[in-house]
This record gives sequence, C-alpha cells and structure tokens, in this order.
Amino acid sequence: MTRPVRNLMLLLAISYLCISFTLSQAPVPYTPILNTFGYILNVRWSEDSQTLSFQEIYPPHFSVQGPDPFDDSTKWYNVTINTSAQHEVNKSSQPPFNPTLQQALARLPVAMDDDGERGMIILSPDQRYVVYAAQDFIEGEQHFPLAITEIATGWTGMTEEIFISSPSVLARIYQLNWSADSSAFVVDFNTGFGDDRKFHVTGYASDRDEIAQKLIVTRISELNFNGRTIYAGVGVTGISSDGNRLLLDVIFRQGEYNLMIWDLHDTSQSQVIVYGGEMANFISADFVNEDQEVLYIDPTGLWQYDLTTDALKLLDESINSSWVDYAWFSPNGRWMALLDREALFNVRSFLYILPVRQ
Repeated sequence: MTRPVRNLMLLLAISYLCISFTLSQAPVPYTPILNTFGYILNVRWSEDSQTLSFQEIYPPHFSVQGPDPFDDSTKWYNVTINTSAQHEVNKSSQPPFNPTLQQALARLPVAMDDDGERGMIILSPDQRYVVYAAQDFIEGEQHFPLAITEIATGWTGMTEEIFISSPSVLARIYQLNWSADSSAFVVDFNTGFGDDRKFHVTGYASDRDEIAQKLIVTRISELNFNGRTIYAGVGVTGISSDGNRLLLDVIFRQGEYNLMIWDLHDTSQSQVIVYGGEMANFISADFVNEDQEVLYIDPTGLWQYDLTTDALKLLDESINSSWVDYAWFSPNGRWMALLDREALFNVRSFLYILPVRQ
C-alpha cells in the first residue's frame, strides 16, 4: 500500500470517526453488548449455550501492528448468559488459550500483506484447528492458498481452490462456518464482482493424506435437485453438527429463492424447507437443538422450522434482515448473537445478545 493511499484511507477513517461519535445509540430498539469500530470474528457459543466468546480486531489503519491476534489492537470477550439480569461481559487483551497454545499459534506460517499486516486466523470450535492464509504465495496468481493446521501436531493441509487475495481481510470477505464437532467447515467467498464461491472443506479430522497434505474440498455451486439445476447463493450457509448437511440459499432457474437442506452424502435426502419467492433475503440460517430445528432470518422476521414435524413458525417480526447483517444461534436454539454493521465504510458494528422467543 503506497503512502498517499494510506494517508487518504486514514483521513477518511478519521472523518468517519468524527461523524460516528456524534451518534448516541444504535439504530435499533435493543441495547448492544458491544459498540465497536473494529471487526468481530471467532464468534462461538459453548456447547451448553451458556457462554458466547468472540474476538474484536481493529482495522489495520488504526493499528501499527495490524490485525495480529496477539497485539494491543485485539480484545477477547467472554460473555456469560444471564436470564434474570444483564449478561456478564469479561474483556481481556490476552486470548483465552494456555501459553503452549499461544506459542503454537504465534509460530504459524500466516501470510502477510505487502505492508506487513499479518493475516487473520479463524479457530475451530474445539480450538484444535486454525484456518488462515498460508505464506505459500501462488506465483502468477497474486494470492495465497487457504490452509488449516492441527495445532497440537502441526499437521497442515492447504488448497489452492480457495484463494486469499489479501490475508488481513480473510474474516471480512470470507464467511467461514464450522460444524459443531469441528470436522468440517464451509467458506463463502463474495468478491463483489460476480465471482461468488462456496466451498465445503473436510478430510483433515480423519482419513487425511499425511504425505500430500491435501484436503477434501467440494465447490457448492450448480446442484442437481430432482432433475433440475439449482444454484447455491453466497452468504447463507448453515452446517449440521457432523458437517454432512448444509443449509443453502438456492436459486431455481425461474428466479425463485429458496432455503434448502443439502445432504452431501445422500443428495436424495435433500429437501427445500422454505419457498421464499422472488423477494427472499435469507440471513444466517443454521441448525439448532441437536439439528432438529432450523432458525433463520429474512425480511419478515425470525423464523423457526421444525424438521420433525415440517412446521414453520414466525417467532419475532422485529428481528429481520433490514438491520441484522449476521446471526449466531446458540446450540439449544434459545439465544442469538446479532451483528448490525453500518453501511458507511462497513466499520462500525453493534453486537447484541437476545433471547429467541418461542
């Protein structure tokens, strides 16, 4: 990044800060647990749904060090859910790992941008694996391969099918969702130029190739469903606890937008669960309650689909895609963390923890 461009970005950022600080509250009728100019990533619920943890990273141009997971620009949060009072929020500049794990993460071959900004890392729910942009620069392609490392052993697999153009924006452009057992994950890559991609990645937890260090990568794009060609959109991808089923926002040739369950092992078991029509805008659909239910958000509100009865129920009209940019639902389906990100510069973010009304 050249000095004039960096100075211009800094000037624009400072101008935006001055404007934003005049705002006294978030533009929705709820109180956020966090109001930040940084980026929120590594969001995960505990298995018992009692704790939400996440990482806050400030943009590179606000920090000399860049988005390194261990520098002063990073804060780690641990929120204990309290049903009768305010949630207990604990903040620390140190990651919630033991010293051995911290040292292992610091040694990872994470790629850096041209101006020395270290790439972001994405941790698995069990903190056994970490995903990042590897240093192995692909000559002639101007990008880095996506890599996953098992922290305890150092085993690393990578794929050039999923390329990272700028390591420090990994968590901003690429949406990554893990299965609850950490055996698989899905990557949504929205370039903004029509080259949208969705991948399912597995093979690192078992039956992996110790020599070739290759991953099992499946691109989810054109799918055959009951003799019809359907297209998977980018941005909504829930994943089941075992990583074998996906929740996809799919488009039929007639321009219909629908929400469906796609079974990766047996496509005959795939099914459309919501017919959204031409105006659908599904946000953050995911499996909850031991994969027996699906929660999702669209323009009309927060919805619940029961896989055992095929019943569809509107839970809350106020929780809708007019202001919610992303949602993380607790495993038991009783809580949700909602992200509201301002459009201007895509910098200021509000994070809420709200109950799911049944």
